[in-house]
Amino acid sequence: MSGTDRGAKARRENLGAQLCANPNWDMLLHLYQAELEGFAVYQSALCTVANIPSSSAHRWTAKLAVRKILTRRLDPRDKRRITVRLAPPIREALDHIMDGASIAATEFVRRCASDPDGI
Repeated sequence: MSGTDRGAKARRENLGAQLCANPNWDMLLHLYQAELEGFAVYQSALCTVANIPSSSAHRWTAKLAVRKILTRRLDPRDKRRITVRLAPPIREALDHIMDGASIAATEFVRRCASDPDGI
């Protein structure tokens, strides 16, 4: 099984197949990265990230919020904006997936360093 296949399998096992389909996966990754970097993500920005119309981003985030995959809150400074965050169990699942990817990447680099022809 290739690294890409193992990554896809890990995503399906930790999050389920539906969450790993676009535009969900793009939005989840963006939210994950933003949380790691300490940035707020507004619902309107997710349409750009997922390359979908604004109405679709709003619809998807509403569905994901109902399923408790993410949370949505009105921005306290501007009530027209909605801040979106990952729900803690989803953040933990993504941490697990990323930890596995990191281990696989480290192993790959180690193998390449020890055997340049083994790629």
